[in-house]
Amino acid sequence: MSFYMKLRRIAKKPVLWLFRVCLKRELPAIPDGPLLICSNHISNADPLMLAVLCTRQITFLAKKELFTTPVVGWIVKKCGAIPLARDGGDSAALRQAIRLLQEGKVVMLFPQGKRCREPFENTEVKKGVGMLVALTKTPVLNFGIYAKKYRVRPFRKTMVVPGEIKRYEIPEGVSRKEETAYLSEAVYADIVRLSKEAEKAE
Repeated sequence: MSFYMKLRRIAKKPVLWLFRVCLKRELPAIPDGPLLICSNHISNADPLMLAVLCTRQITFLAKKELFTTPVVGWIVKKCGAIPLARDGGDSAALRQAIRLLQEGKVVMLFPQGKRCREPFENTEVKKGVGMLVALTKTPVLNFGIYAKKYRVRPFRKTMVVPGEIKRYEIPEGVSRKEETAYLSEAVYADIVRLSKEAEKAE
């Protein structure tokens, strides 16, 4: 068993208990093969909650700064996370994510590129997720996360709403130049819907 899976097994009950994680509906069965997981990003606890909920090992694209943080940096390295520049324009990280998806692995990123509690309409969506979908044709599992005022706190309920595993298609009329932006926005639109669903269920 990998370090990641051992840590997940140890951390699952404490993480779900500490953040009072409540799934609105059953998580879809995680299939074999490549999968891209995406979610809104409102707290540092988001990766922990999604990691313990998902049954397969996830490779996270995490901000580079985490890798130099004492203890946390060691853990993310041991778990195989990919360092990503804050501006989201890290071609090396995206190439590594593409390779992992082509190998049938599960990769996760946050399309917003950073923690964000501001209104969804004011959020800039990074193009990395659209690039991964366009180049690998990988199915996507989206999540919506909500806690009161979009602030996750210990011992306060956190609603998590999973979507269906979905393949995104490019409709007619969208040019090759527009594909990446279109797919990023399509994924993010589903995340917004799930997040608002989580808010209503809270």
